[in-house]
Amino acid sequence: MRRNGPNISTPESRTKEKGAGFGDLWEALGGGIPWRSSSEEIDVYHRAETARLLRHRKERAMSDSLPTHAISVRPSWAWAIATGHKLFENRTWRLPTSRIATPVYLHASARDTPESYADCAAICQSLGVSLPALDSLPSSALLALIEFPSRCTTPRAAVCRSSPWASGPRCWPVRVISALSTPIPCRGALGFWRVPDDVQSAVPRSLREVA
Repeated sequence: MRRNGPNISTPESRTKEKGAGFGDLWEALGGGIPWRSSSEEIDVYHRAETARLLRHRKERAMSDSLPTHAISVRPSWAWAIATGHKLFENRTWRLPTSRIATPVYLHASARDTPESYADCAAICQSLGVSLPALDSLPSSALLALIEFPSRCTTPRAAVCRSSPWASGPRCWPVRVISALSTPIPCRGALGFWRVPDDVQSAVPRSLREVA
C-alpha cells in the first residue's frame, strides 16, 4: 500500500515550474518578448519593434509638417481636382499671398447641385474623362493635399485660355500634392478654415496607405 507523504520536488522541477508560471504571466501581461523565446524569435521581435517605432516617428514627422487649413469645393469639382484633371480653381476673390505655394487640404463640401454637376460632367466629357455619378461622389470629407503654386489670374490670361477649367472671375492654378487613400469625414466652412485636431490625427495613416 502506497503511503501519502510530502510532495518532494527537485530543484530542476521547481525551476521549471517557476519559469513556466512566470512566462505565462509575462506573456499574459504583454511583456514584450515571449518567455523562453529562441534567438530567431527574439530577432524577429526586435525587427518588428524597430519597424513599429520607425512608423511612429514617420507619422509624428508627418503630423508636424501637415497643413492646418482646408478649402471646400463642391463634390464634383473636388473629385476633378483630386484626380488631377481640374487644373484651376475658380473664385470671386483673390488668392491670399500667404496661401501661395502653401499646402492645404482639399475638402469636398456637403452637397452639389444638378446644374453644377452637369457643368463639371460636360467638361470631363470633352476631355474624355468619366465623372462618377453624383450620388457616388465623396462629400463632407477631406480628399487630398493640394497647393496653389502661383498667384491667381483671369480667364483672359494666356495660361488660362487653353483650359476649359478656367472660367474665373479669378483663376487659381492648383496642383495635387498627395491624394488620401480614403476620404476623411469632416464638416467644412467658407474660405480657408482650420481642420479640427481629431480629423488631423487620421491623416498620416491615410497618407501612409497611399505610399
